Amino acid sequence: LTFSRAALLGLGLLLISLSMQYATRRLAIVGALVAAIALGMTWPLWMGRGMATGRLEARSVNERITAIADARRLIAQHPLAGVGLHAMPQAIIALDPARDSYTAQPVHNVPLLAFVEMGLLGVTALLAALFLLWPRGIRPQWLWLALLPSLLVDHAFWSLPIGLALCFVLAVAVPPQEHATSAR
Repeated sequence: LTFSRAALLGLGLLLISLSMQYATRRLAIVGALVAAIALGMTWPLWMGRGMATGRLEARSVNERITAIADARRLIAQHPLAGVGLHAMPQAIIALDPARDSYTAQPVHNVPLLAFVEMGLLGVTALLAALFLLWPRGIRPQWLWLALLPSLLVDHAFWSLPIGLALCFVLAVAVPPQEHATSAR
């Protein structure tokens, strides 16, 4: 349990998506009950995360705002080719050498981080490759719906080896959906 608001939102979207499909409705009901019990048991711990009133929450919000400003500056300076994969912290320090190195963090937004690191050319090439190489029968809407909040407010799927490995495993593990053909 990480107390990640994005993970909680992703769980909610996943359960809603599963409940809308007849085959997975029971799974969604059981998942919602388990999530409600777990949330109820840990409610005092969630209050600090939800209200963002604590000292650490205020610092986290400030760091994320600073990272977005850093990302905008780097995109303005390197719009076509970006700063290089996993190089955003080093590029921030290069912009402001007086800054403490531990404060230079990647922006917590995968699309924005990809643009900072790869630029317009790299993002265009990545999107083209995904479009051309994505297997045609795969339709795991529930999976992407569950991951969307984390992709938008965290950088782990892009910048950490475990996140990249998880994306690879998910891409390989989701089988293509068979299309029923009518026998005539």
